Order: sequence, then structure tokens, then C-alpha cells
Amino acid sequence: MEKWIRLSVWPVAALLVFLVAQVVGGVLAAAGTMFSPAAGGGLSMSSSVLAIALLCSSLISGAVLLCVKPFGLRGAFRGVGCPWQMALAGVLSCLCGIVGLNILSEYLQLPDSMESEFIALSGTWIGVLAIGIVGPVAEELVFRGGVMEPLLRGGCRPSVAIGVSAFLFGVVHFNPAQIPFALCVGILFGIVYWRTRSLVITCLCHILNNLSSVCLMRAYGEEAGDLTFRSLLGVWPSVGVAVVALILCVWLMRLFLRGTR
Repeated sequence: MEKWIRLSVWPVAALLVFLVAQVVGGVLAAAGTMFSPAAGGGLSMSSSVLAIALLCSSLISGAVLLCVKPFGLRGAFRGVGCPWQMALAGVLSCLCGIVGLNILSEYLQLPDSMESEFIALSGTWIGVLAIGIVGPVAEELVFRGGVMEPLLRGGCRPSVAIGVSAFLFGVVHFNPAQIPFALCVGILFGIVYWRTRSLVITCLCHILNNLSSVCLMRAYGEEAGDLTFRSLLGVWPSVGVAVVALILCVWLMRLFLRGTR
């Protein structure tokens, strides 16, 4: 019991930093709106305010984890942590997994409680920056760096460290439509981080995933929610694409694992 308490201190601290940063970012954005002449002294929950809140919370949580020495993340962006061929295999494996899991998640038909907010956020450049670039980097710092790294450094089994970080990564999205997808993608990212101890590959894949969604929402607006693989390709062709993508994901991940220590 004492060992698990010792191991959980910094992962819990990283999660608290992430959650507190969300609150602080919201307060800062709301305070800025209150004193803005354009707001007329009242609070405005516009997409710009929400975008600023997300951007502030991501910057705060990322800065704290990079600056607090015990997290040990100051060298997490110095390199990919493996030969470039293996890094490419890791990137392609994650991207194939993202495609396959995206298609399968469409068939779950879970309620998307954040769809309208994401569409509104994608309409502002601050929102694009928050969702597409800064947010993914901050989340990787928290869940792969702040949660996984202390567990691995403390002697925790890699499978446990990966599972814990992936579970928390899925749960904190607070959106039924995103939780299963985020959990599975968190496992892929966790495997890559375990082998490289670098956040470069996972941040790149996370950014590509988020930016693709943001670009889709910017281009099609409210119609973006109807543009699914299932609607574009049909049921069986989309399932076939998902199966092929996941097979490629597993094959590329095996190459990545063989080529890394």
C-alpha cells in the first residue's frame, strides 16, 4: 500500500494541475470579459471567451509541468527517442489506429455533448490554436508526461502505467462520444511514450488528429457532424477501411516495438 501511495503522488498532482488549470483558465477568461467594454460589464459566453479559457488552461498546465522539476519533463522534447525509421513507424501506427478507431466509434452512436462548442471554437483562430496545437501538447505533458513518467520511473509495470494514463485521458474528456476513442488512442500514445520517453511523436499525432477535426468543422460548420465514414462510404466499405487501418496499426506497432528498446 505504501508503495502505491508513493507512486501515485505525482500522477495525482499532474491530474490536479490539469483540472485546476481548467478552472483558472475559465476564471481568467470570464474576468477579462467582465471588464471588457464590448461586454457591457456582463459575462459573455461567446466562442472567443471559451477559446481563451481553453488556451489559458492549456498554457498554465503545460508550463507548470515543464517548470516543476520532480515531474522530470524538461528533456521531453529534445528528440524522438529512437531512430527516425522507428519514429516514422510509430507515427504511422498511431495515425492508422486513429482512423480505424474513429470509424468504429461512429457505430457506437454515443451522444456528443460538445459538438456545438467544438464547431463554435473552430470558427475562431484562438480556438484553432487552443484545440489544434496548444491543447494537444498540454494534454500530452499531463497524461503521458505527468502521469506515465513518474509511474515508470518509480518501477511501475509499463502495462499499468499505460493503462492508468489512458483511462484518465479518456475520462477527463467528459464527453461520451470521445471517451472510448480517447481511451484507446491513449493506449497507443502510451506505448510510444514508454519506448521513446519523448513527447515529440505523441504530440505530433495528437496535433494531426485534432487539426484534422478542426479543419473539417471550419470547412463544413454544423454539417461536419453528418460527414462520417459511414455516410460517405456506406456500412461495409467503412468497416473494411477500419479493419485494414487497425491491421496496419498493429503491424506498424510491432515494427516499432522491435526497433526500440
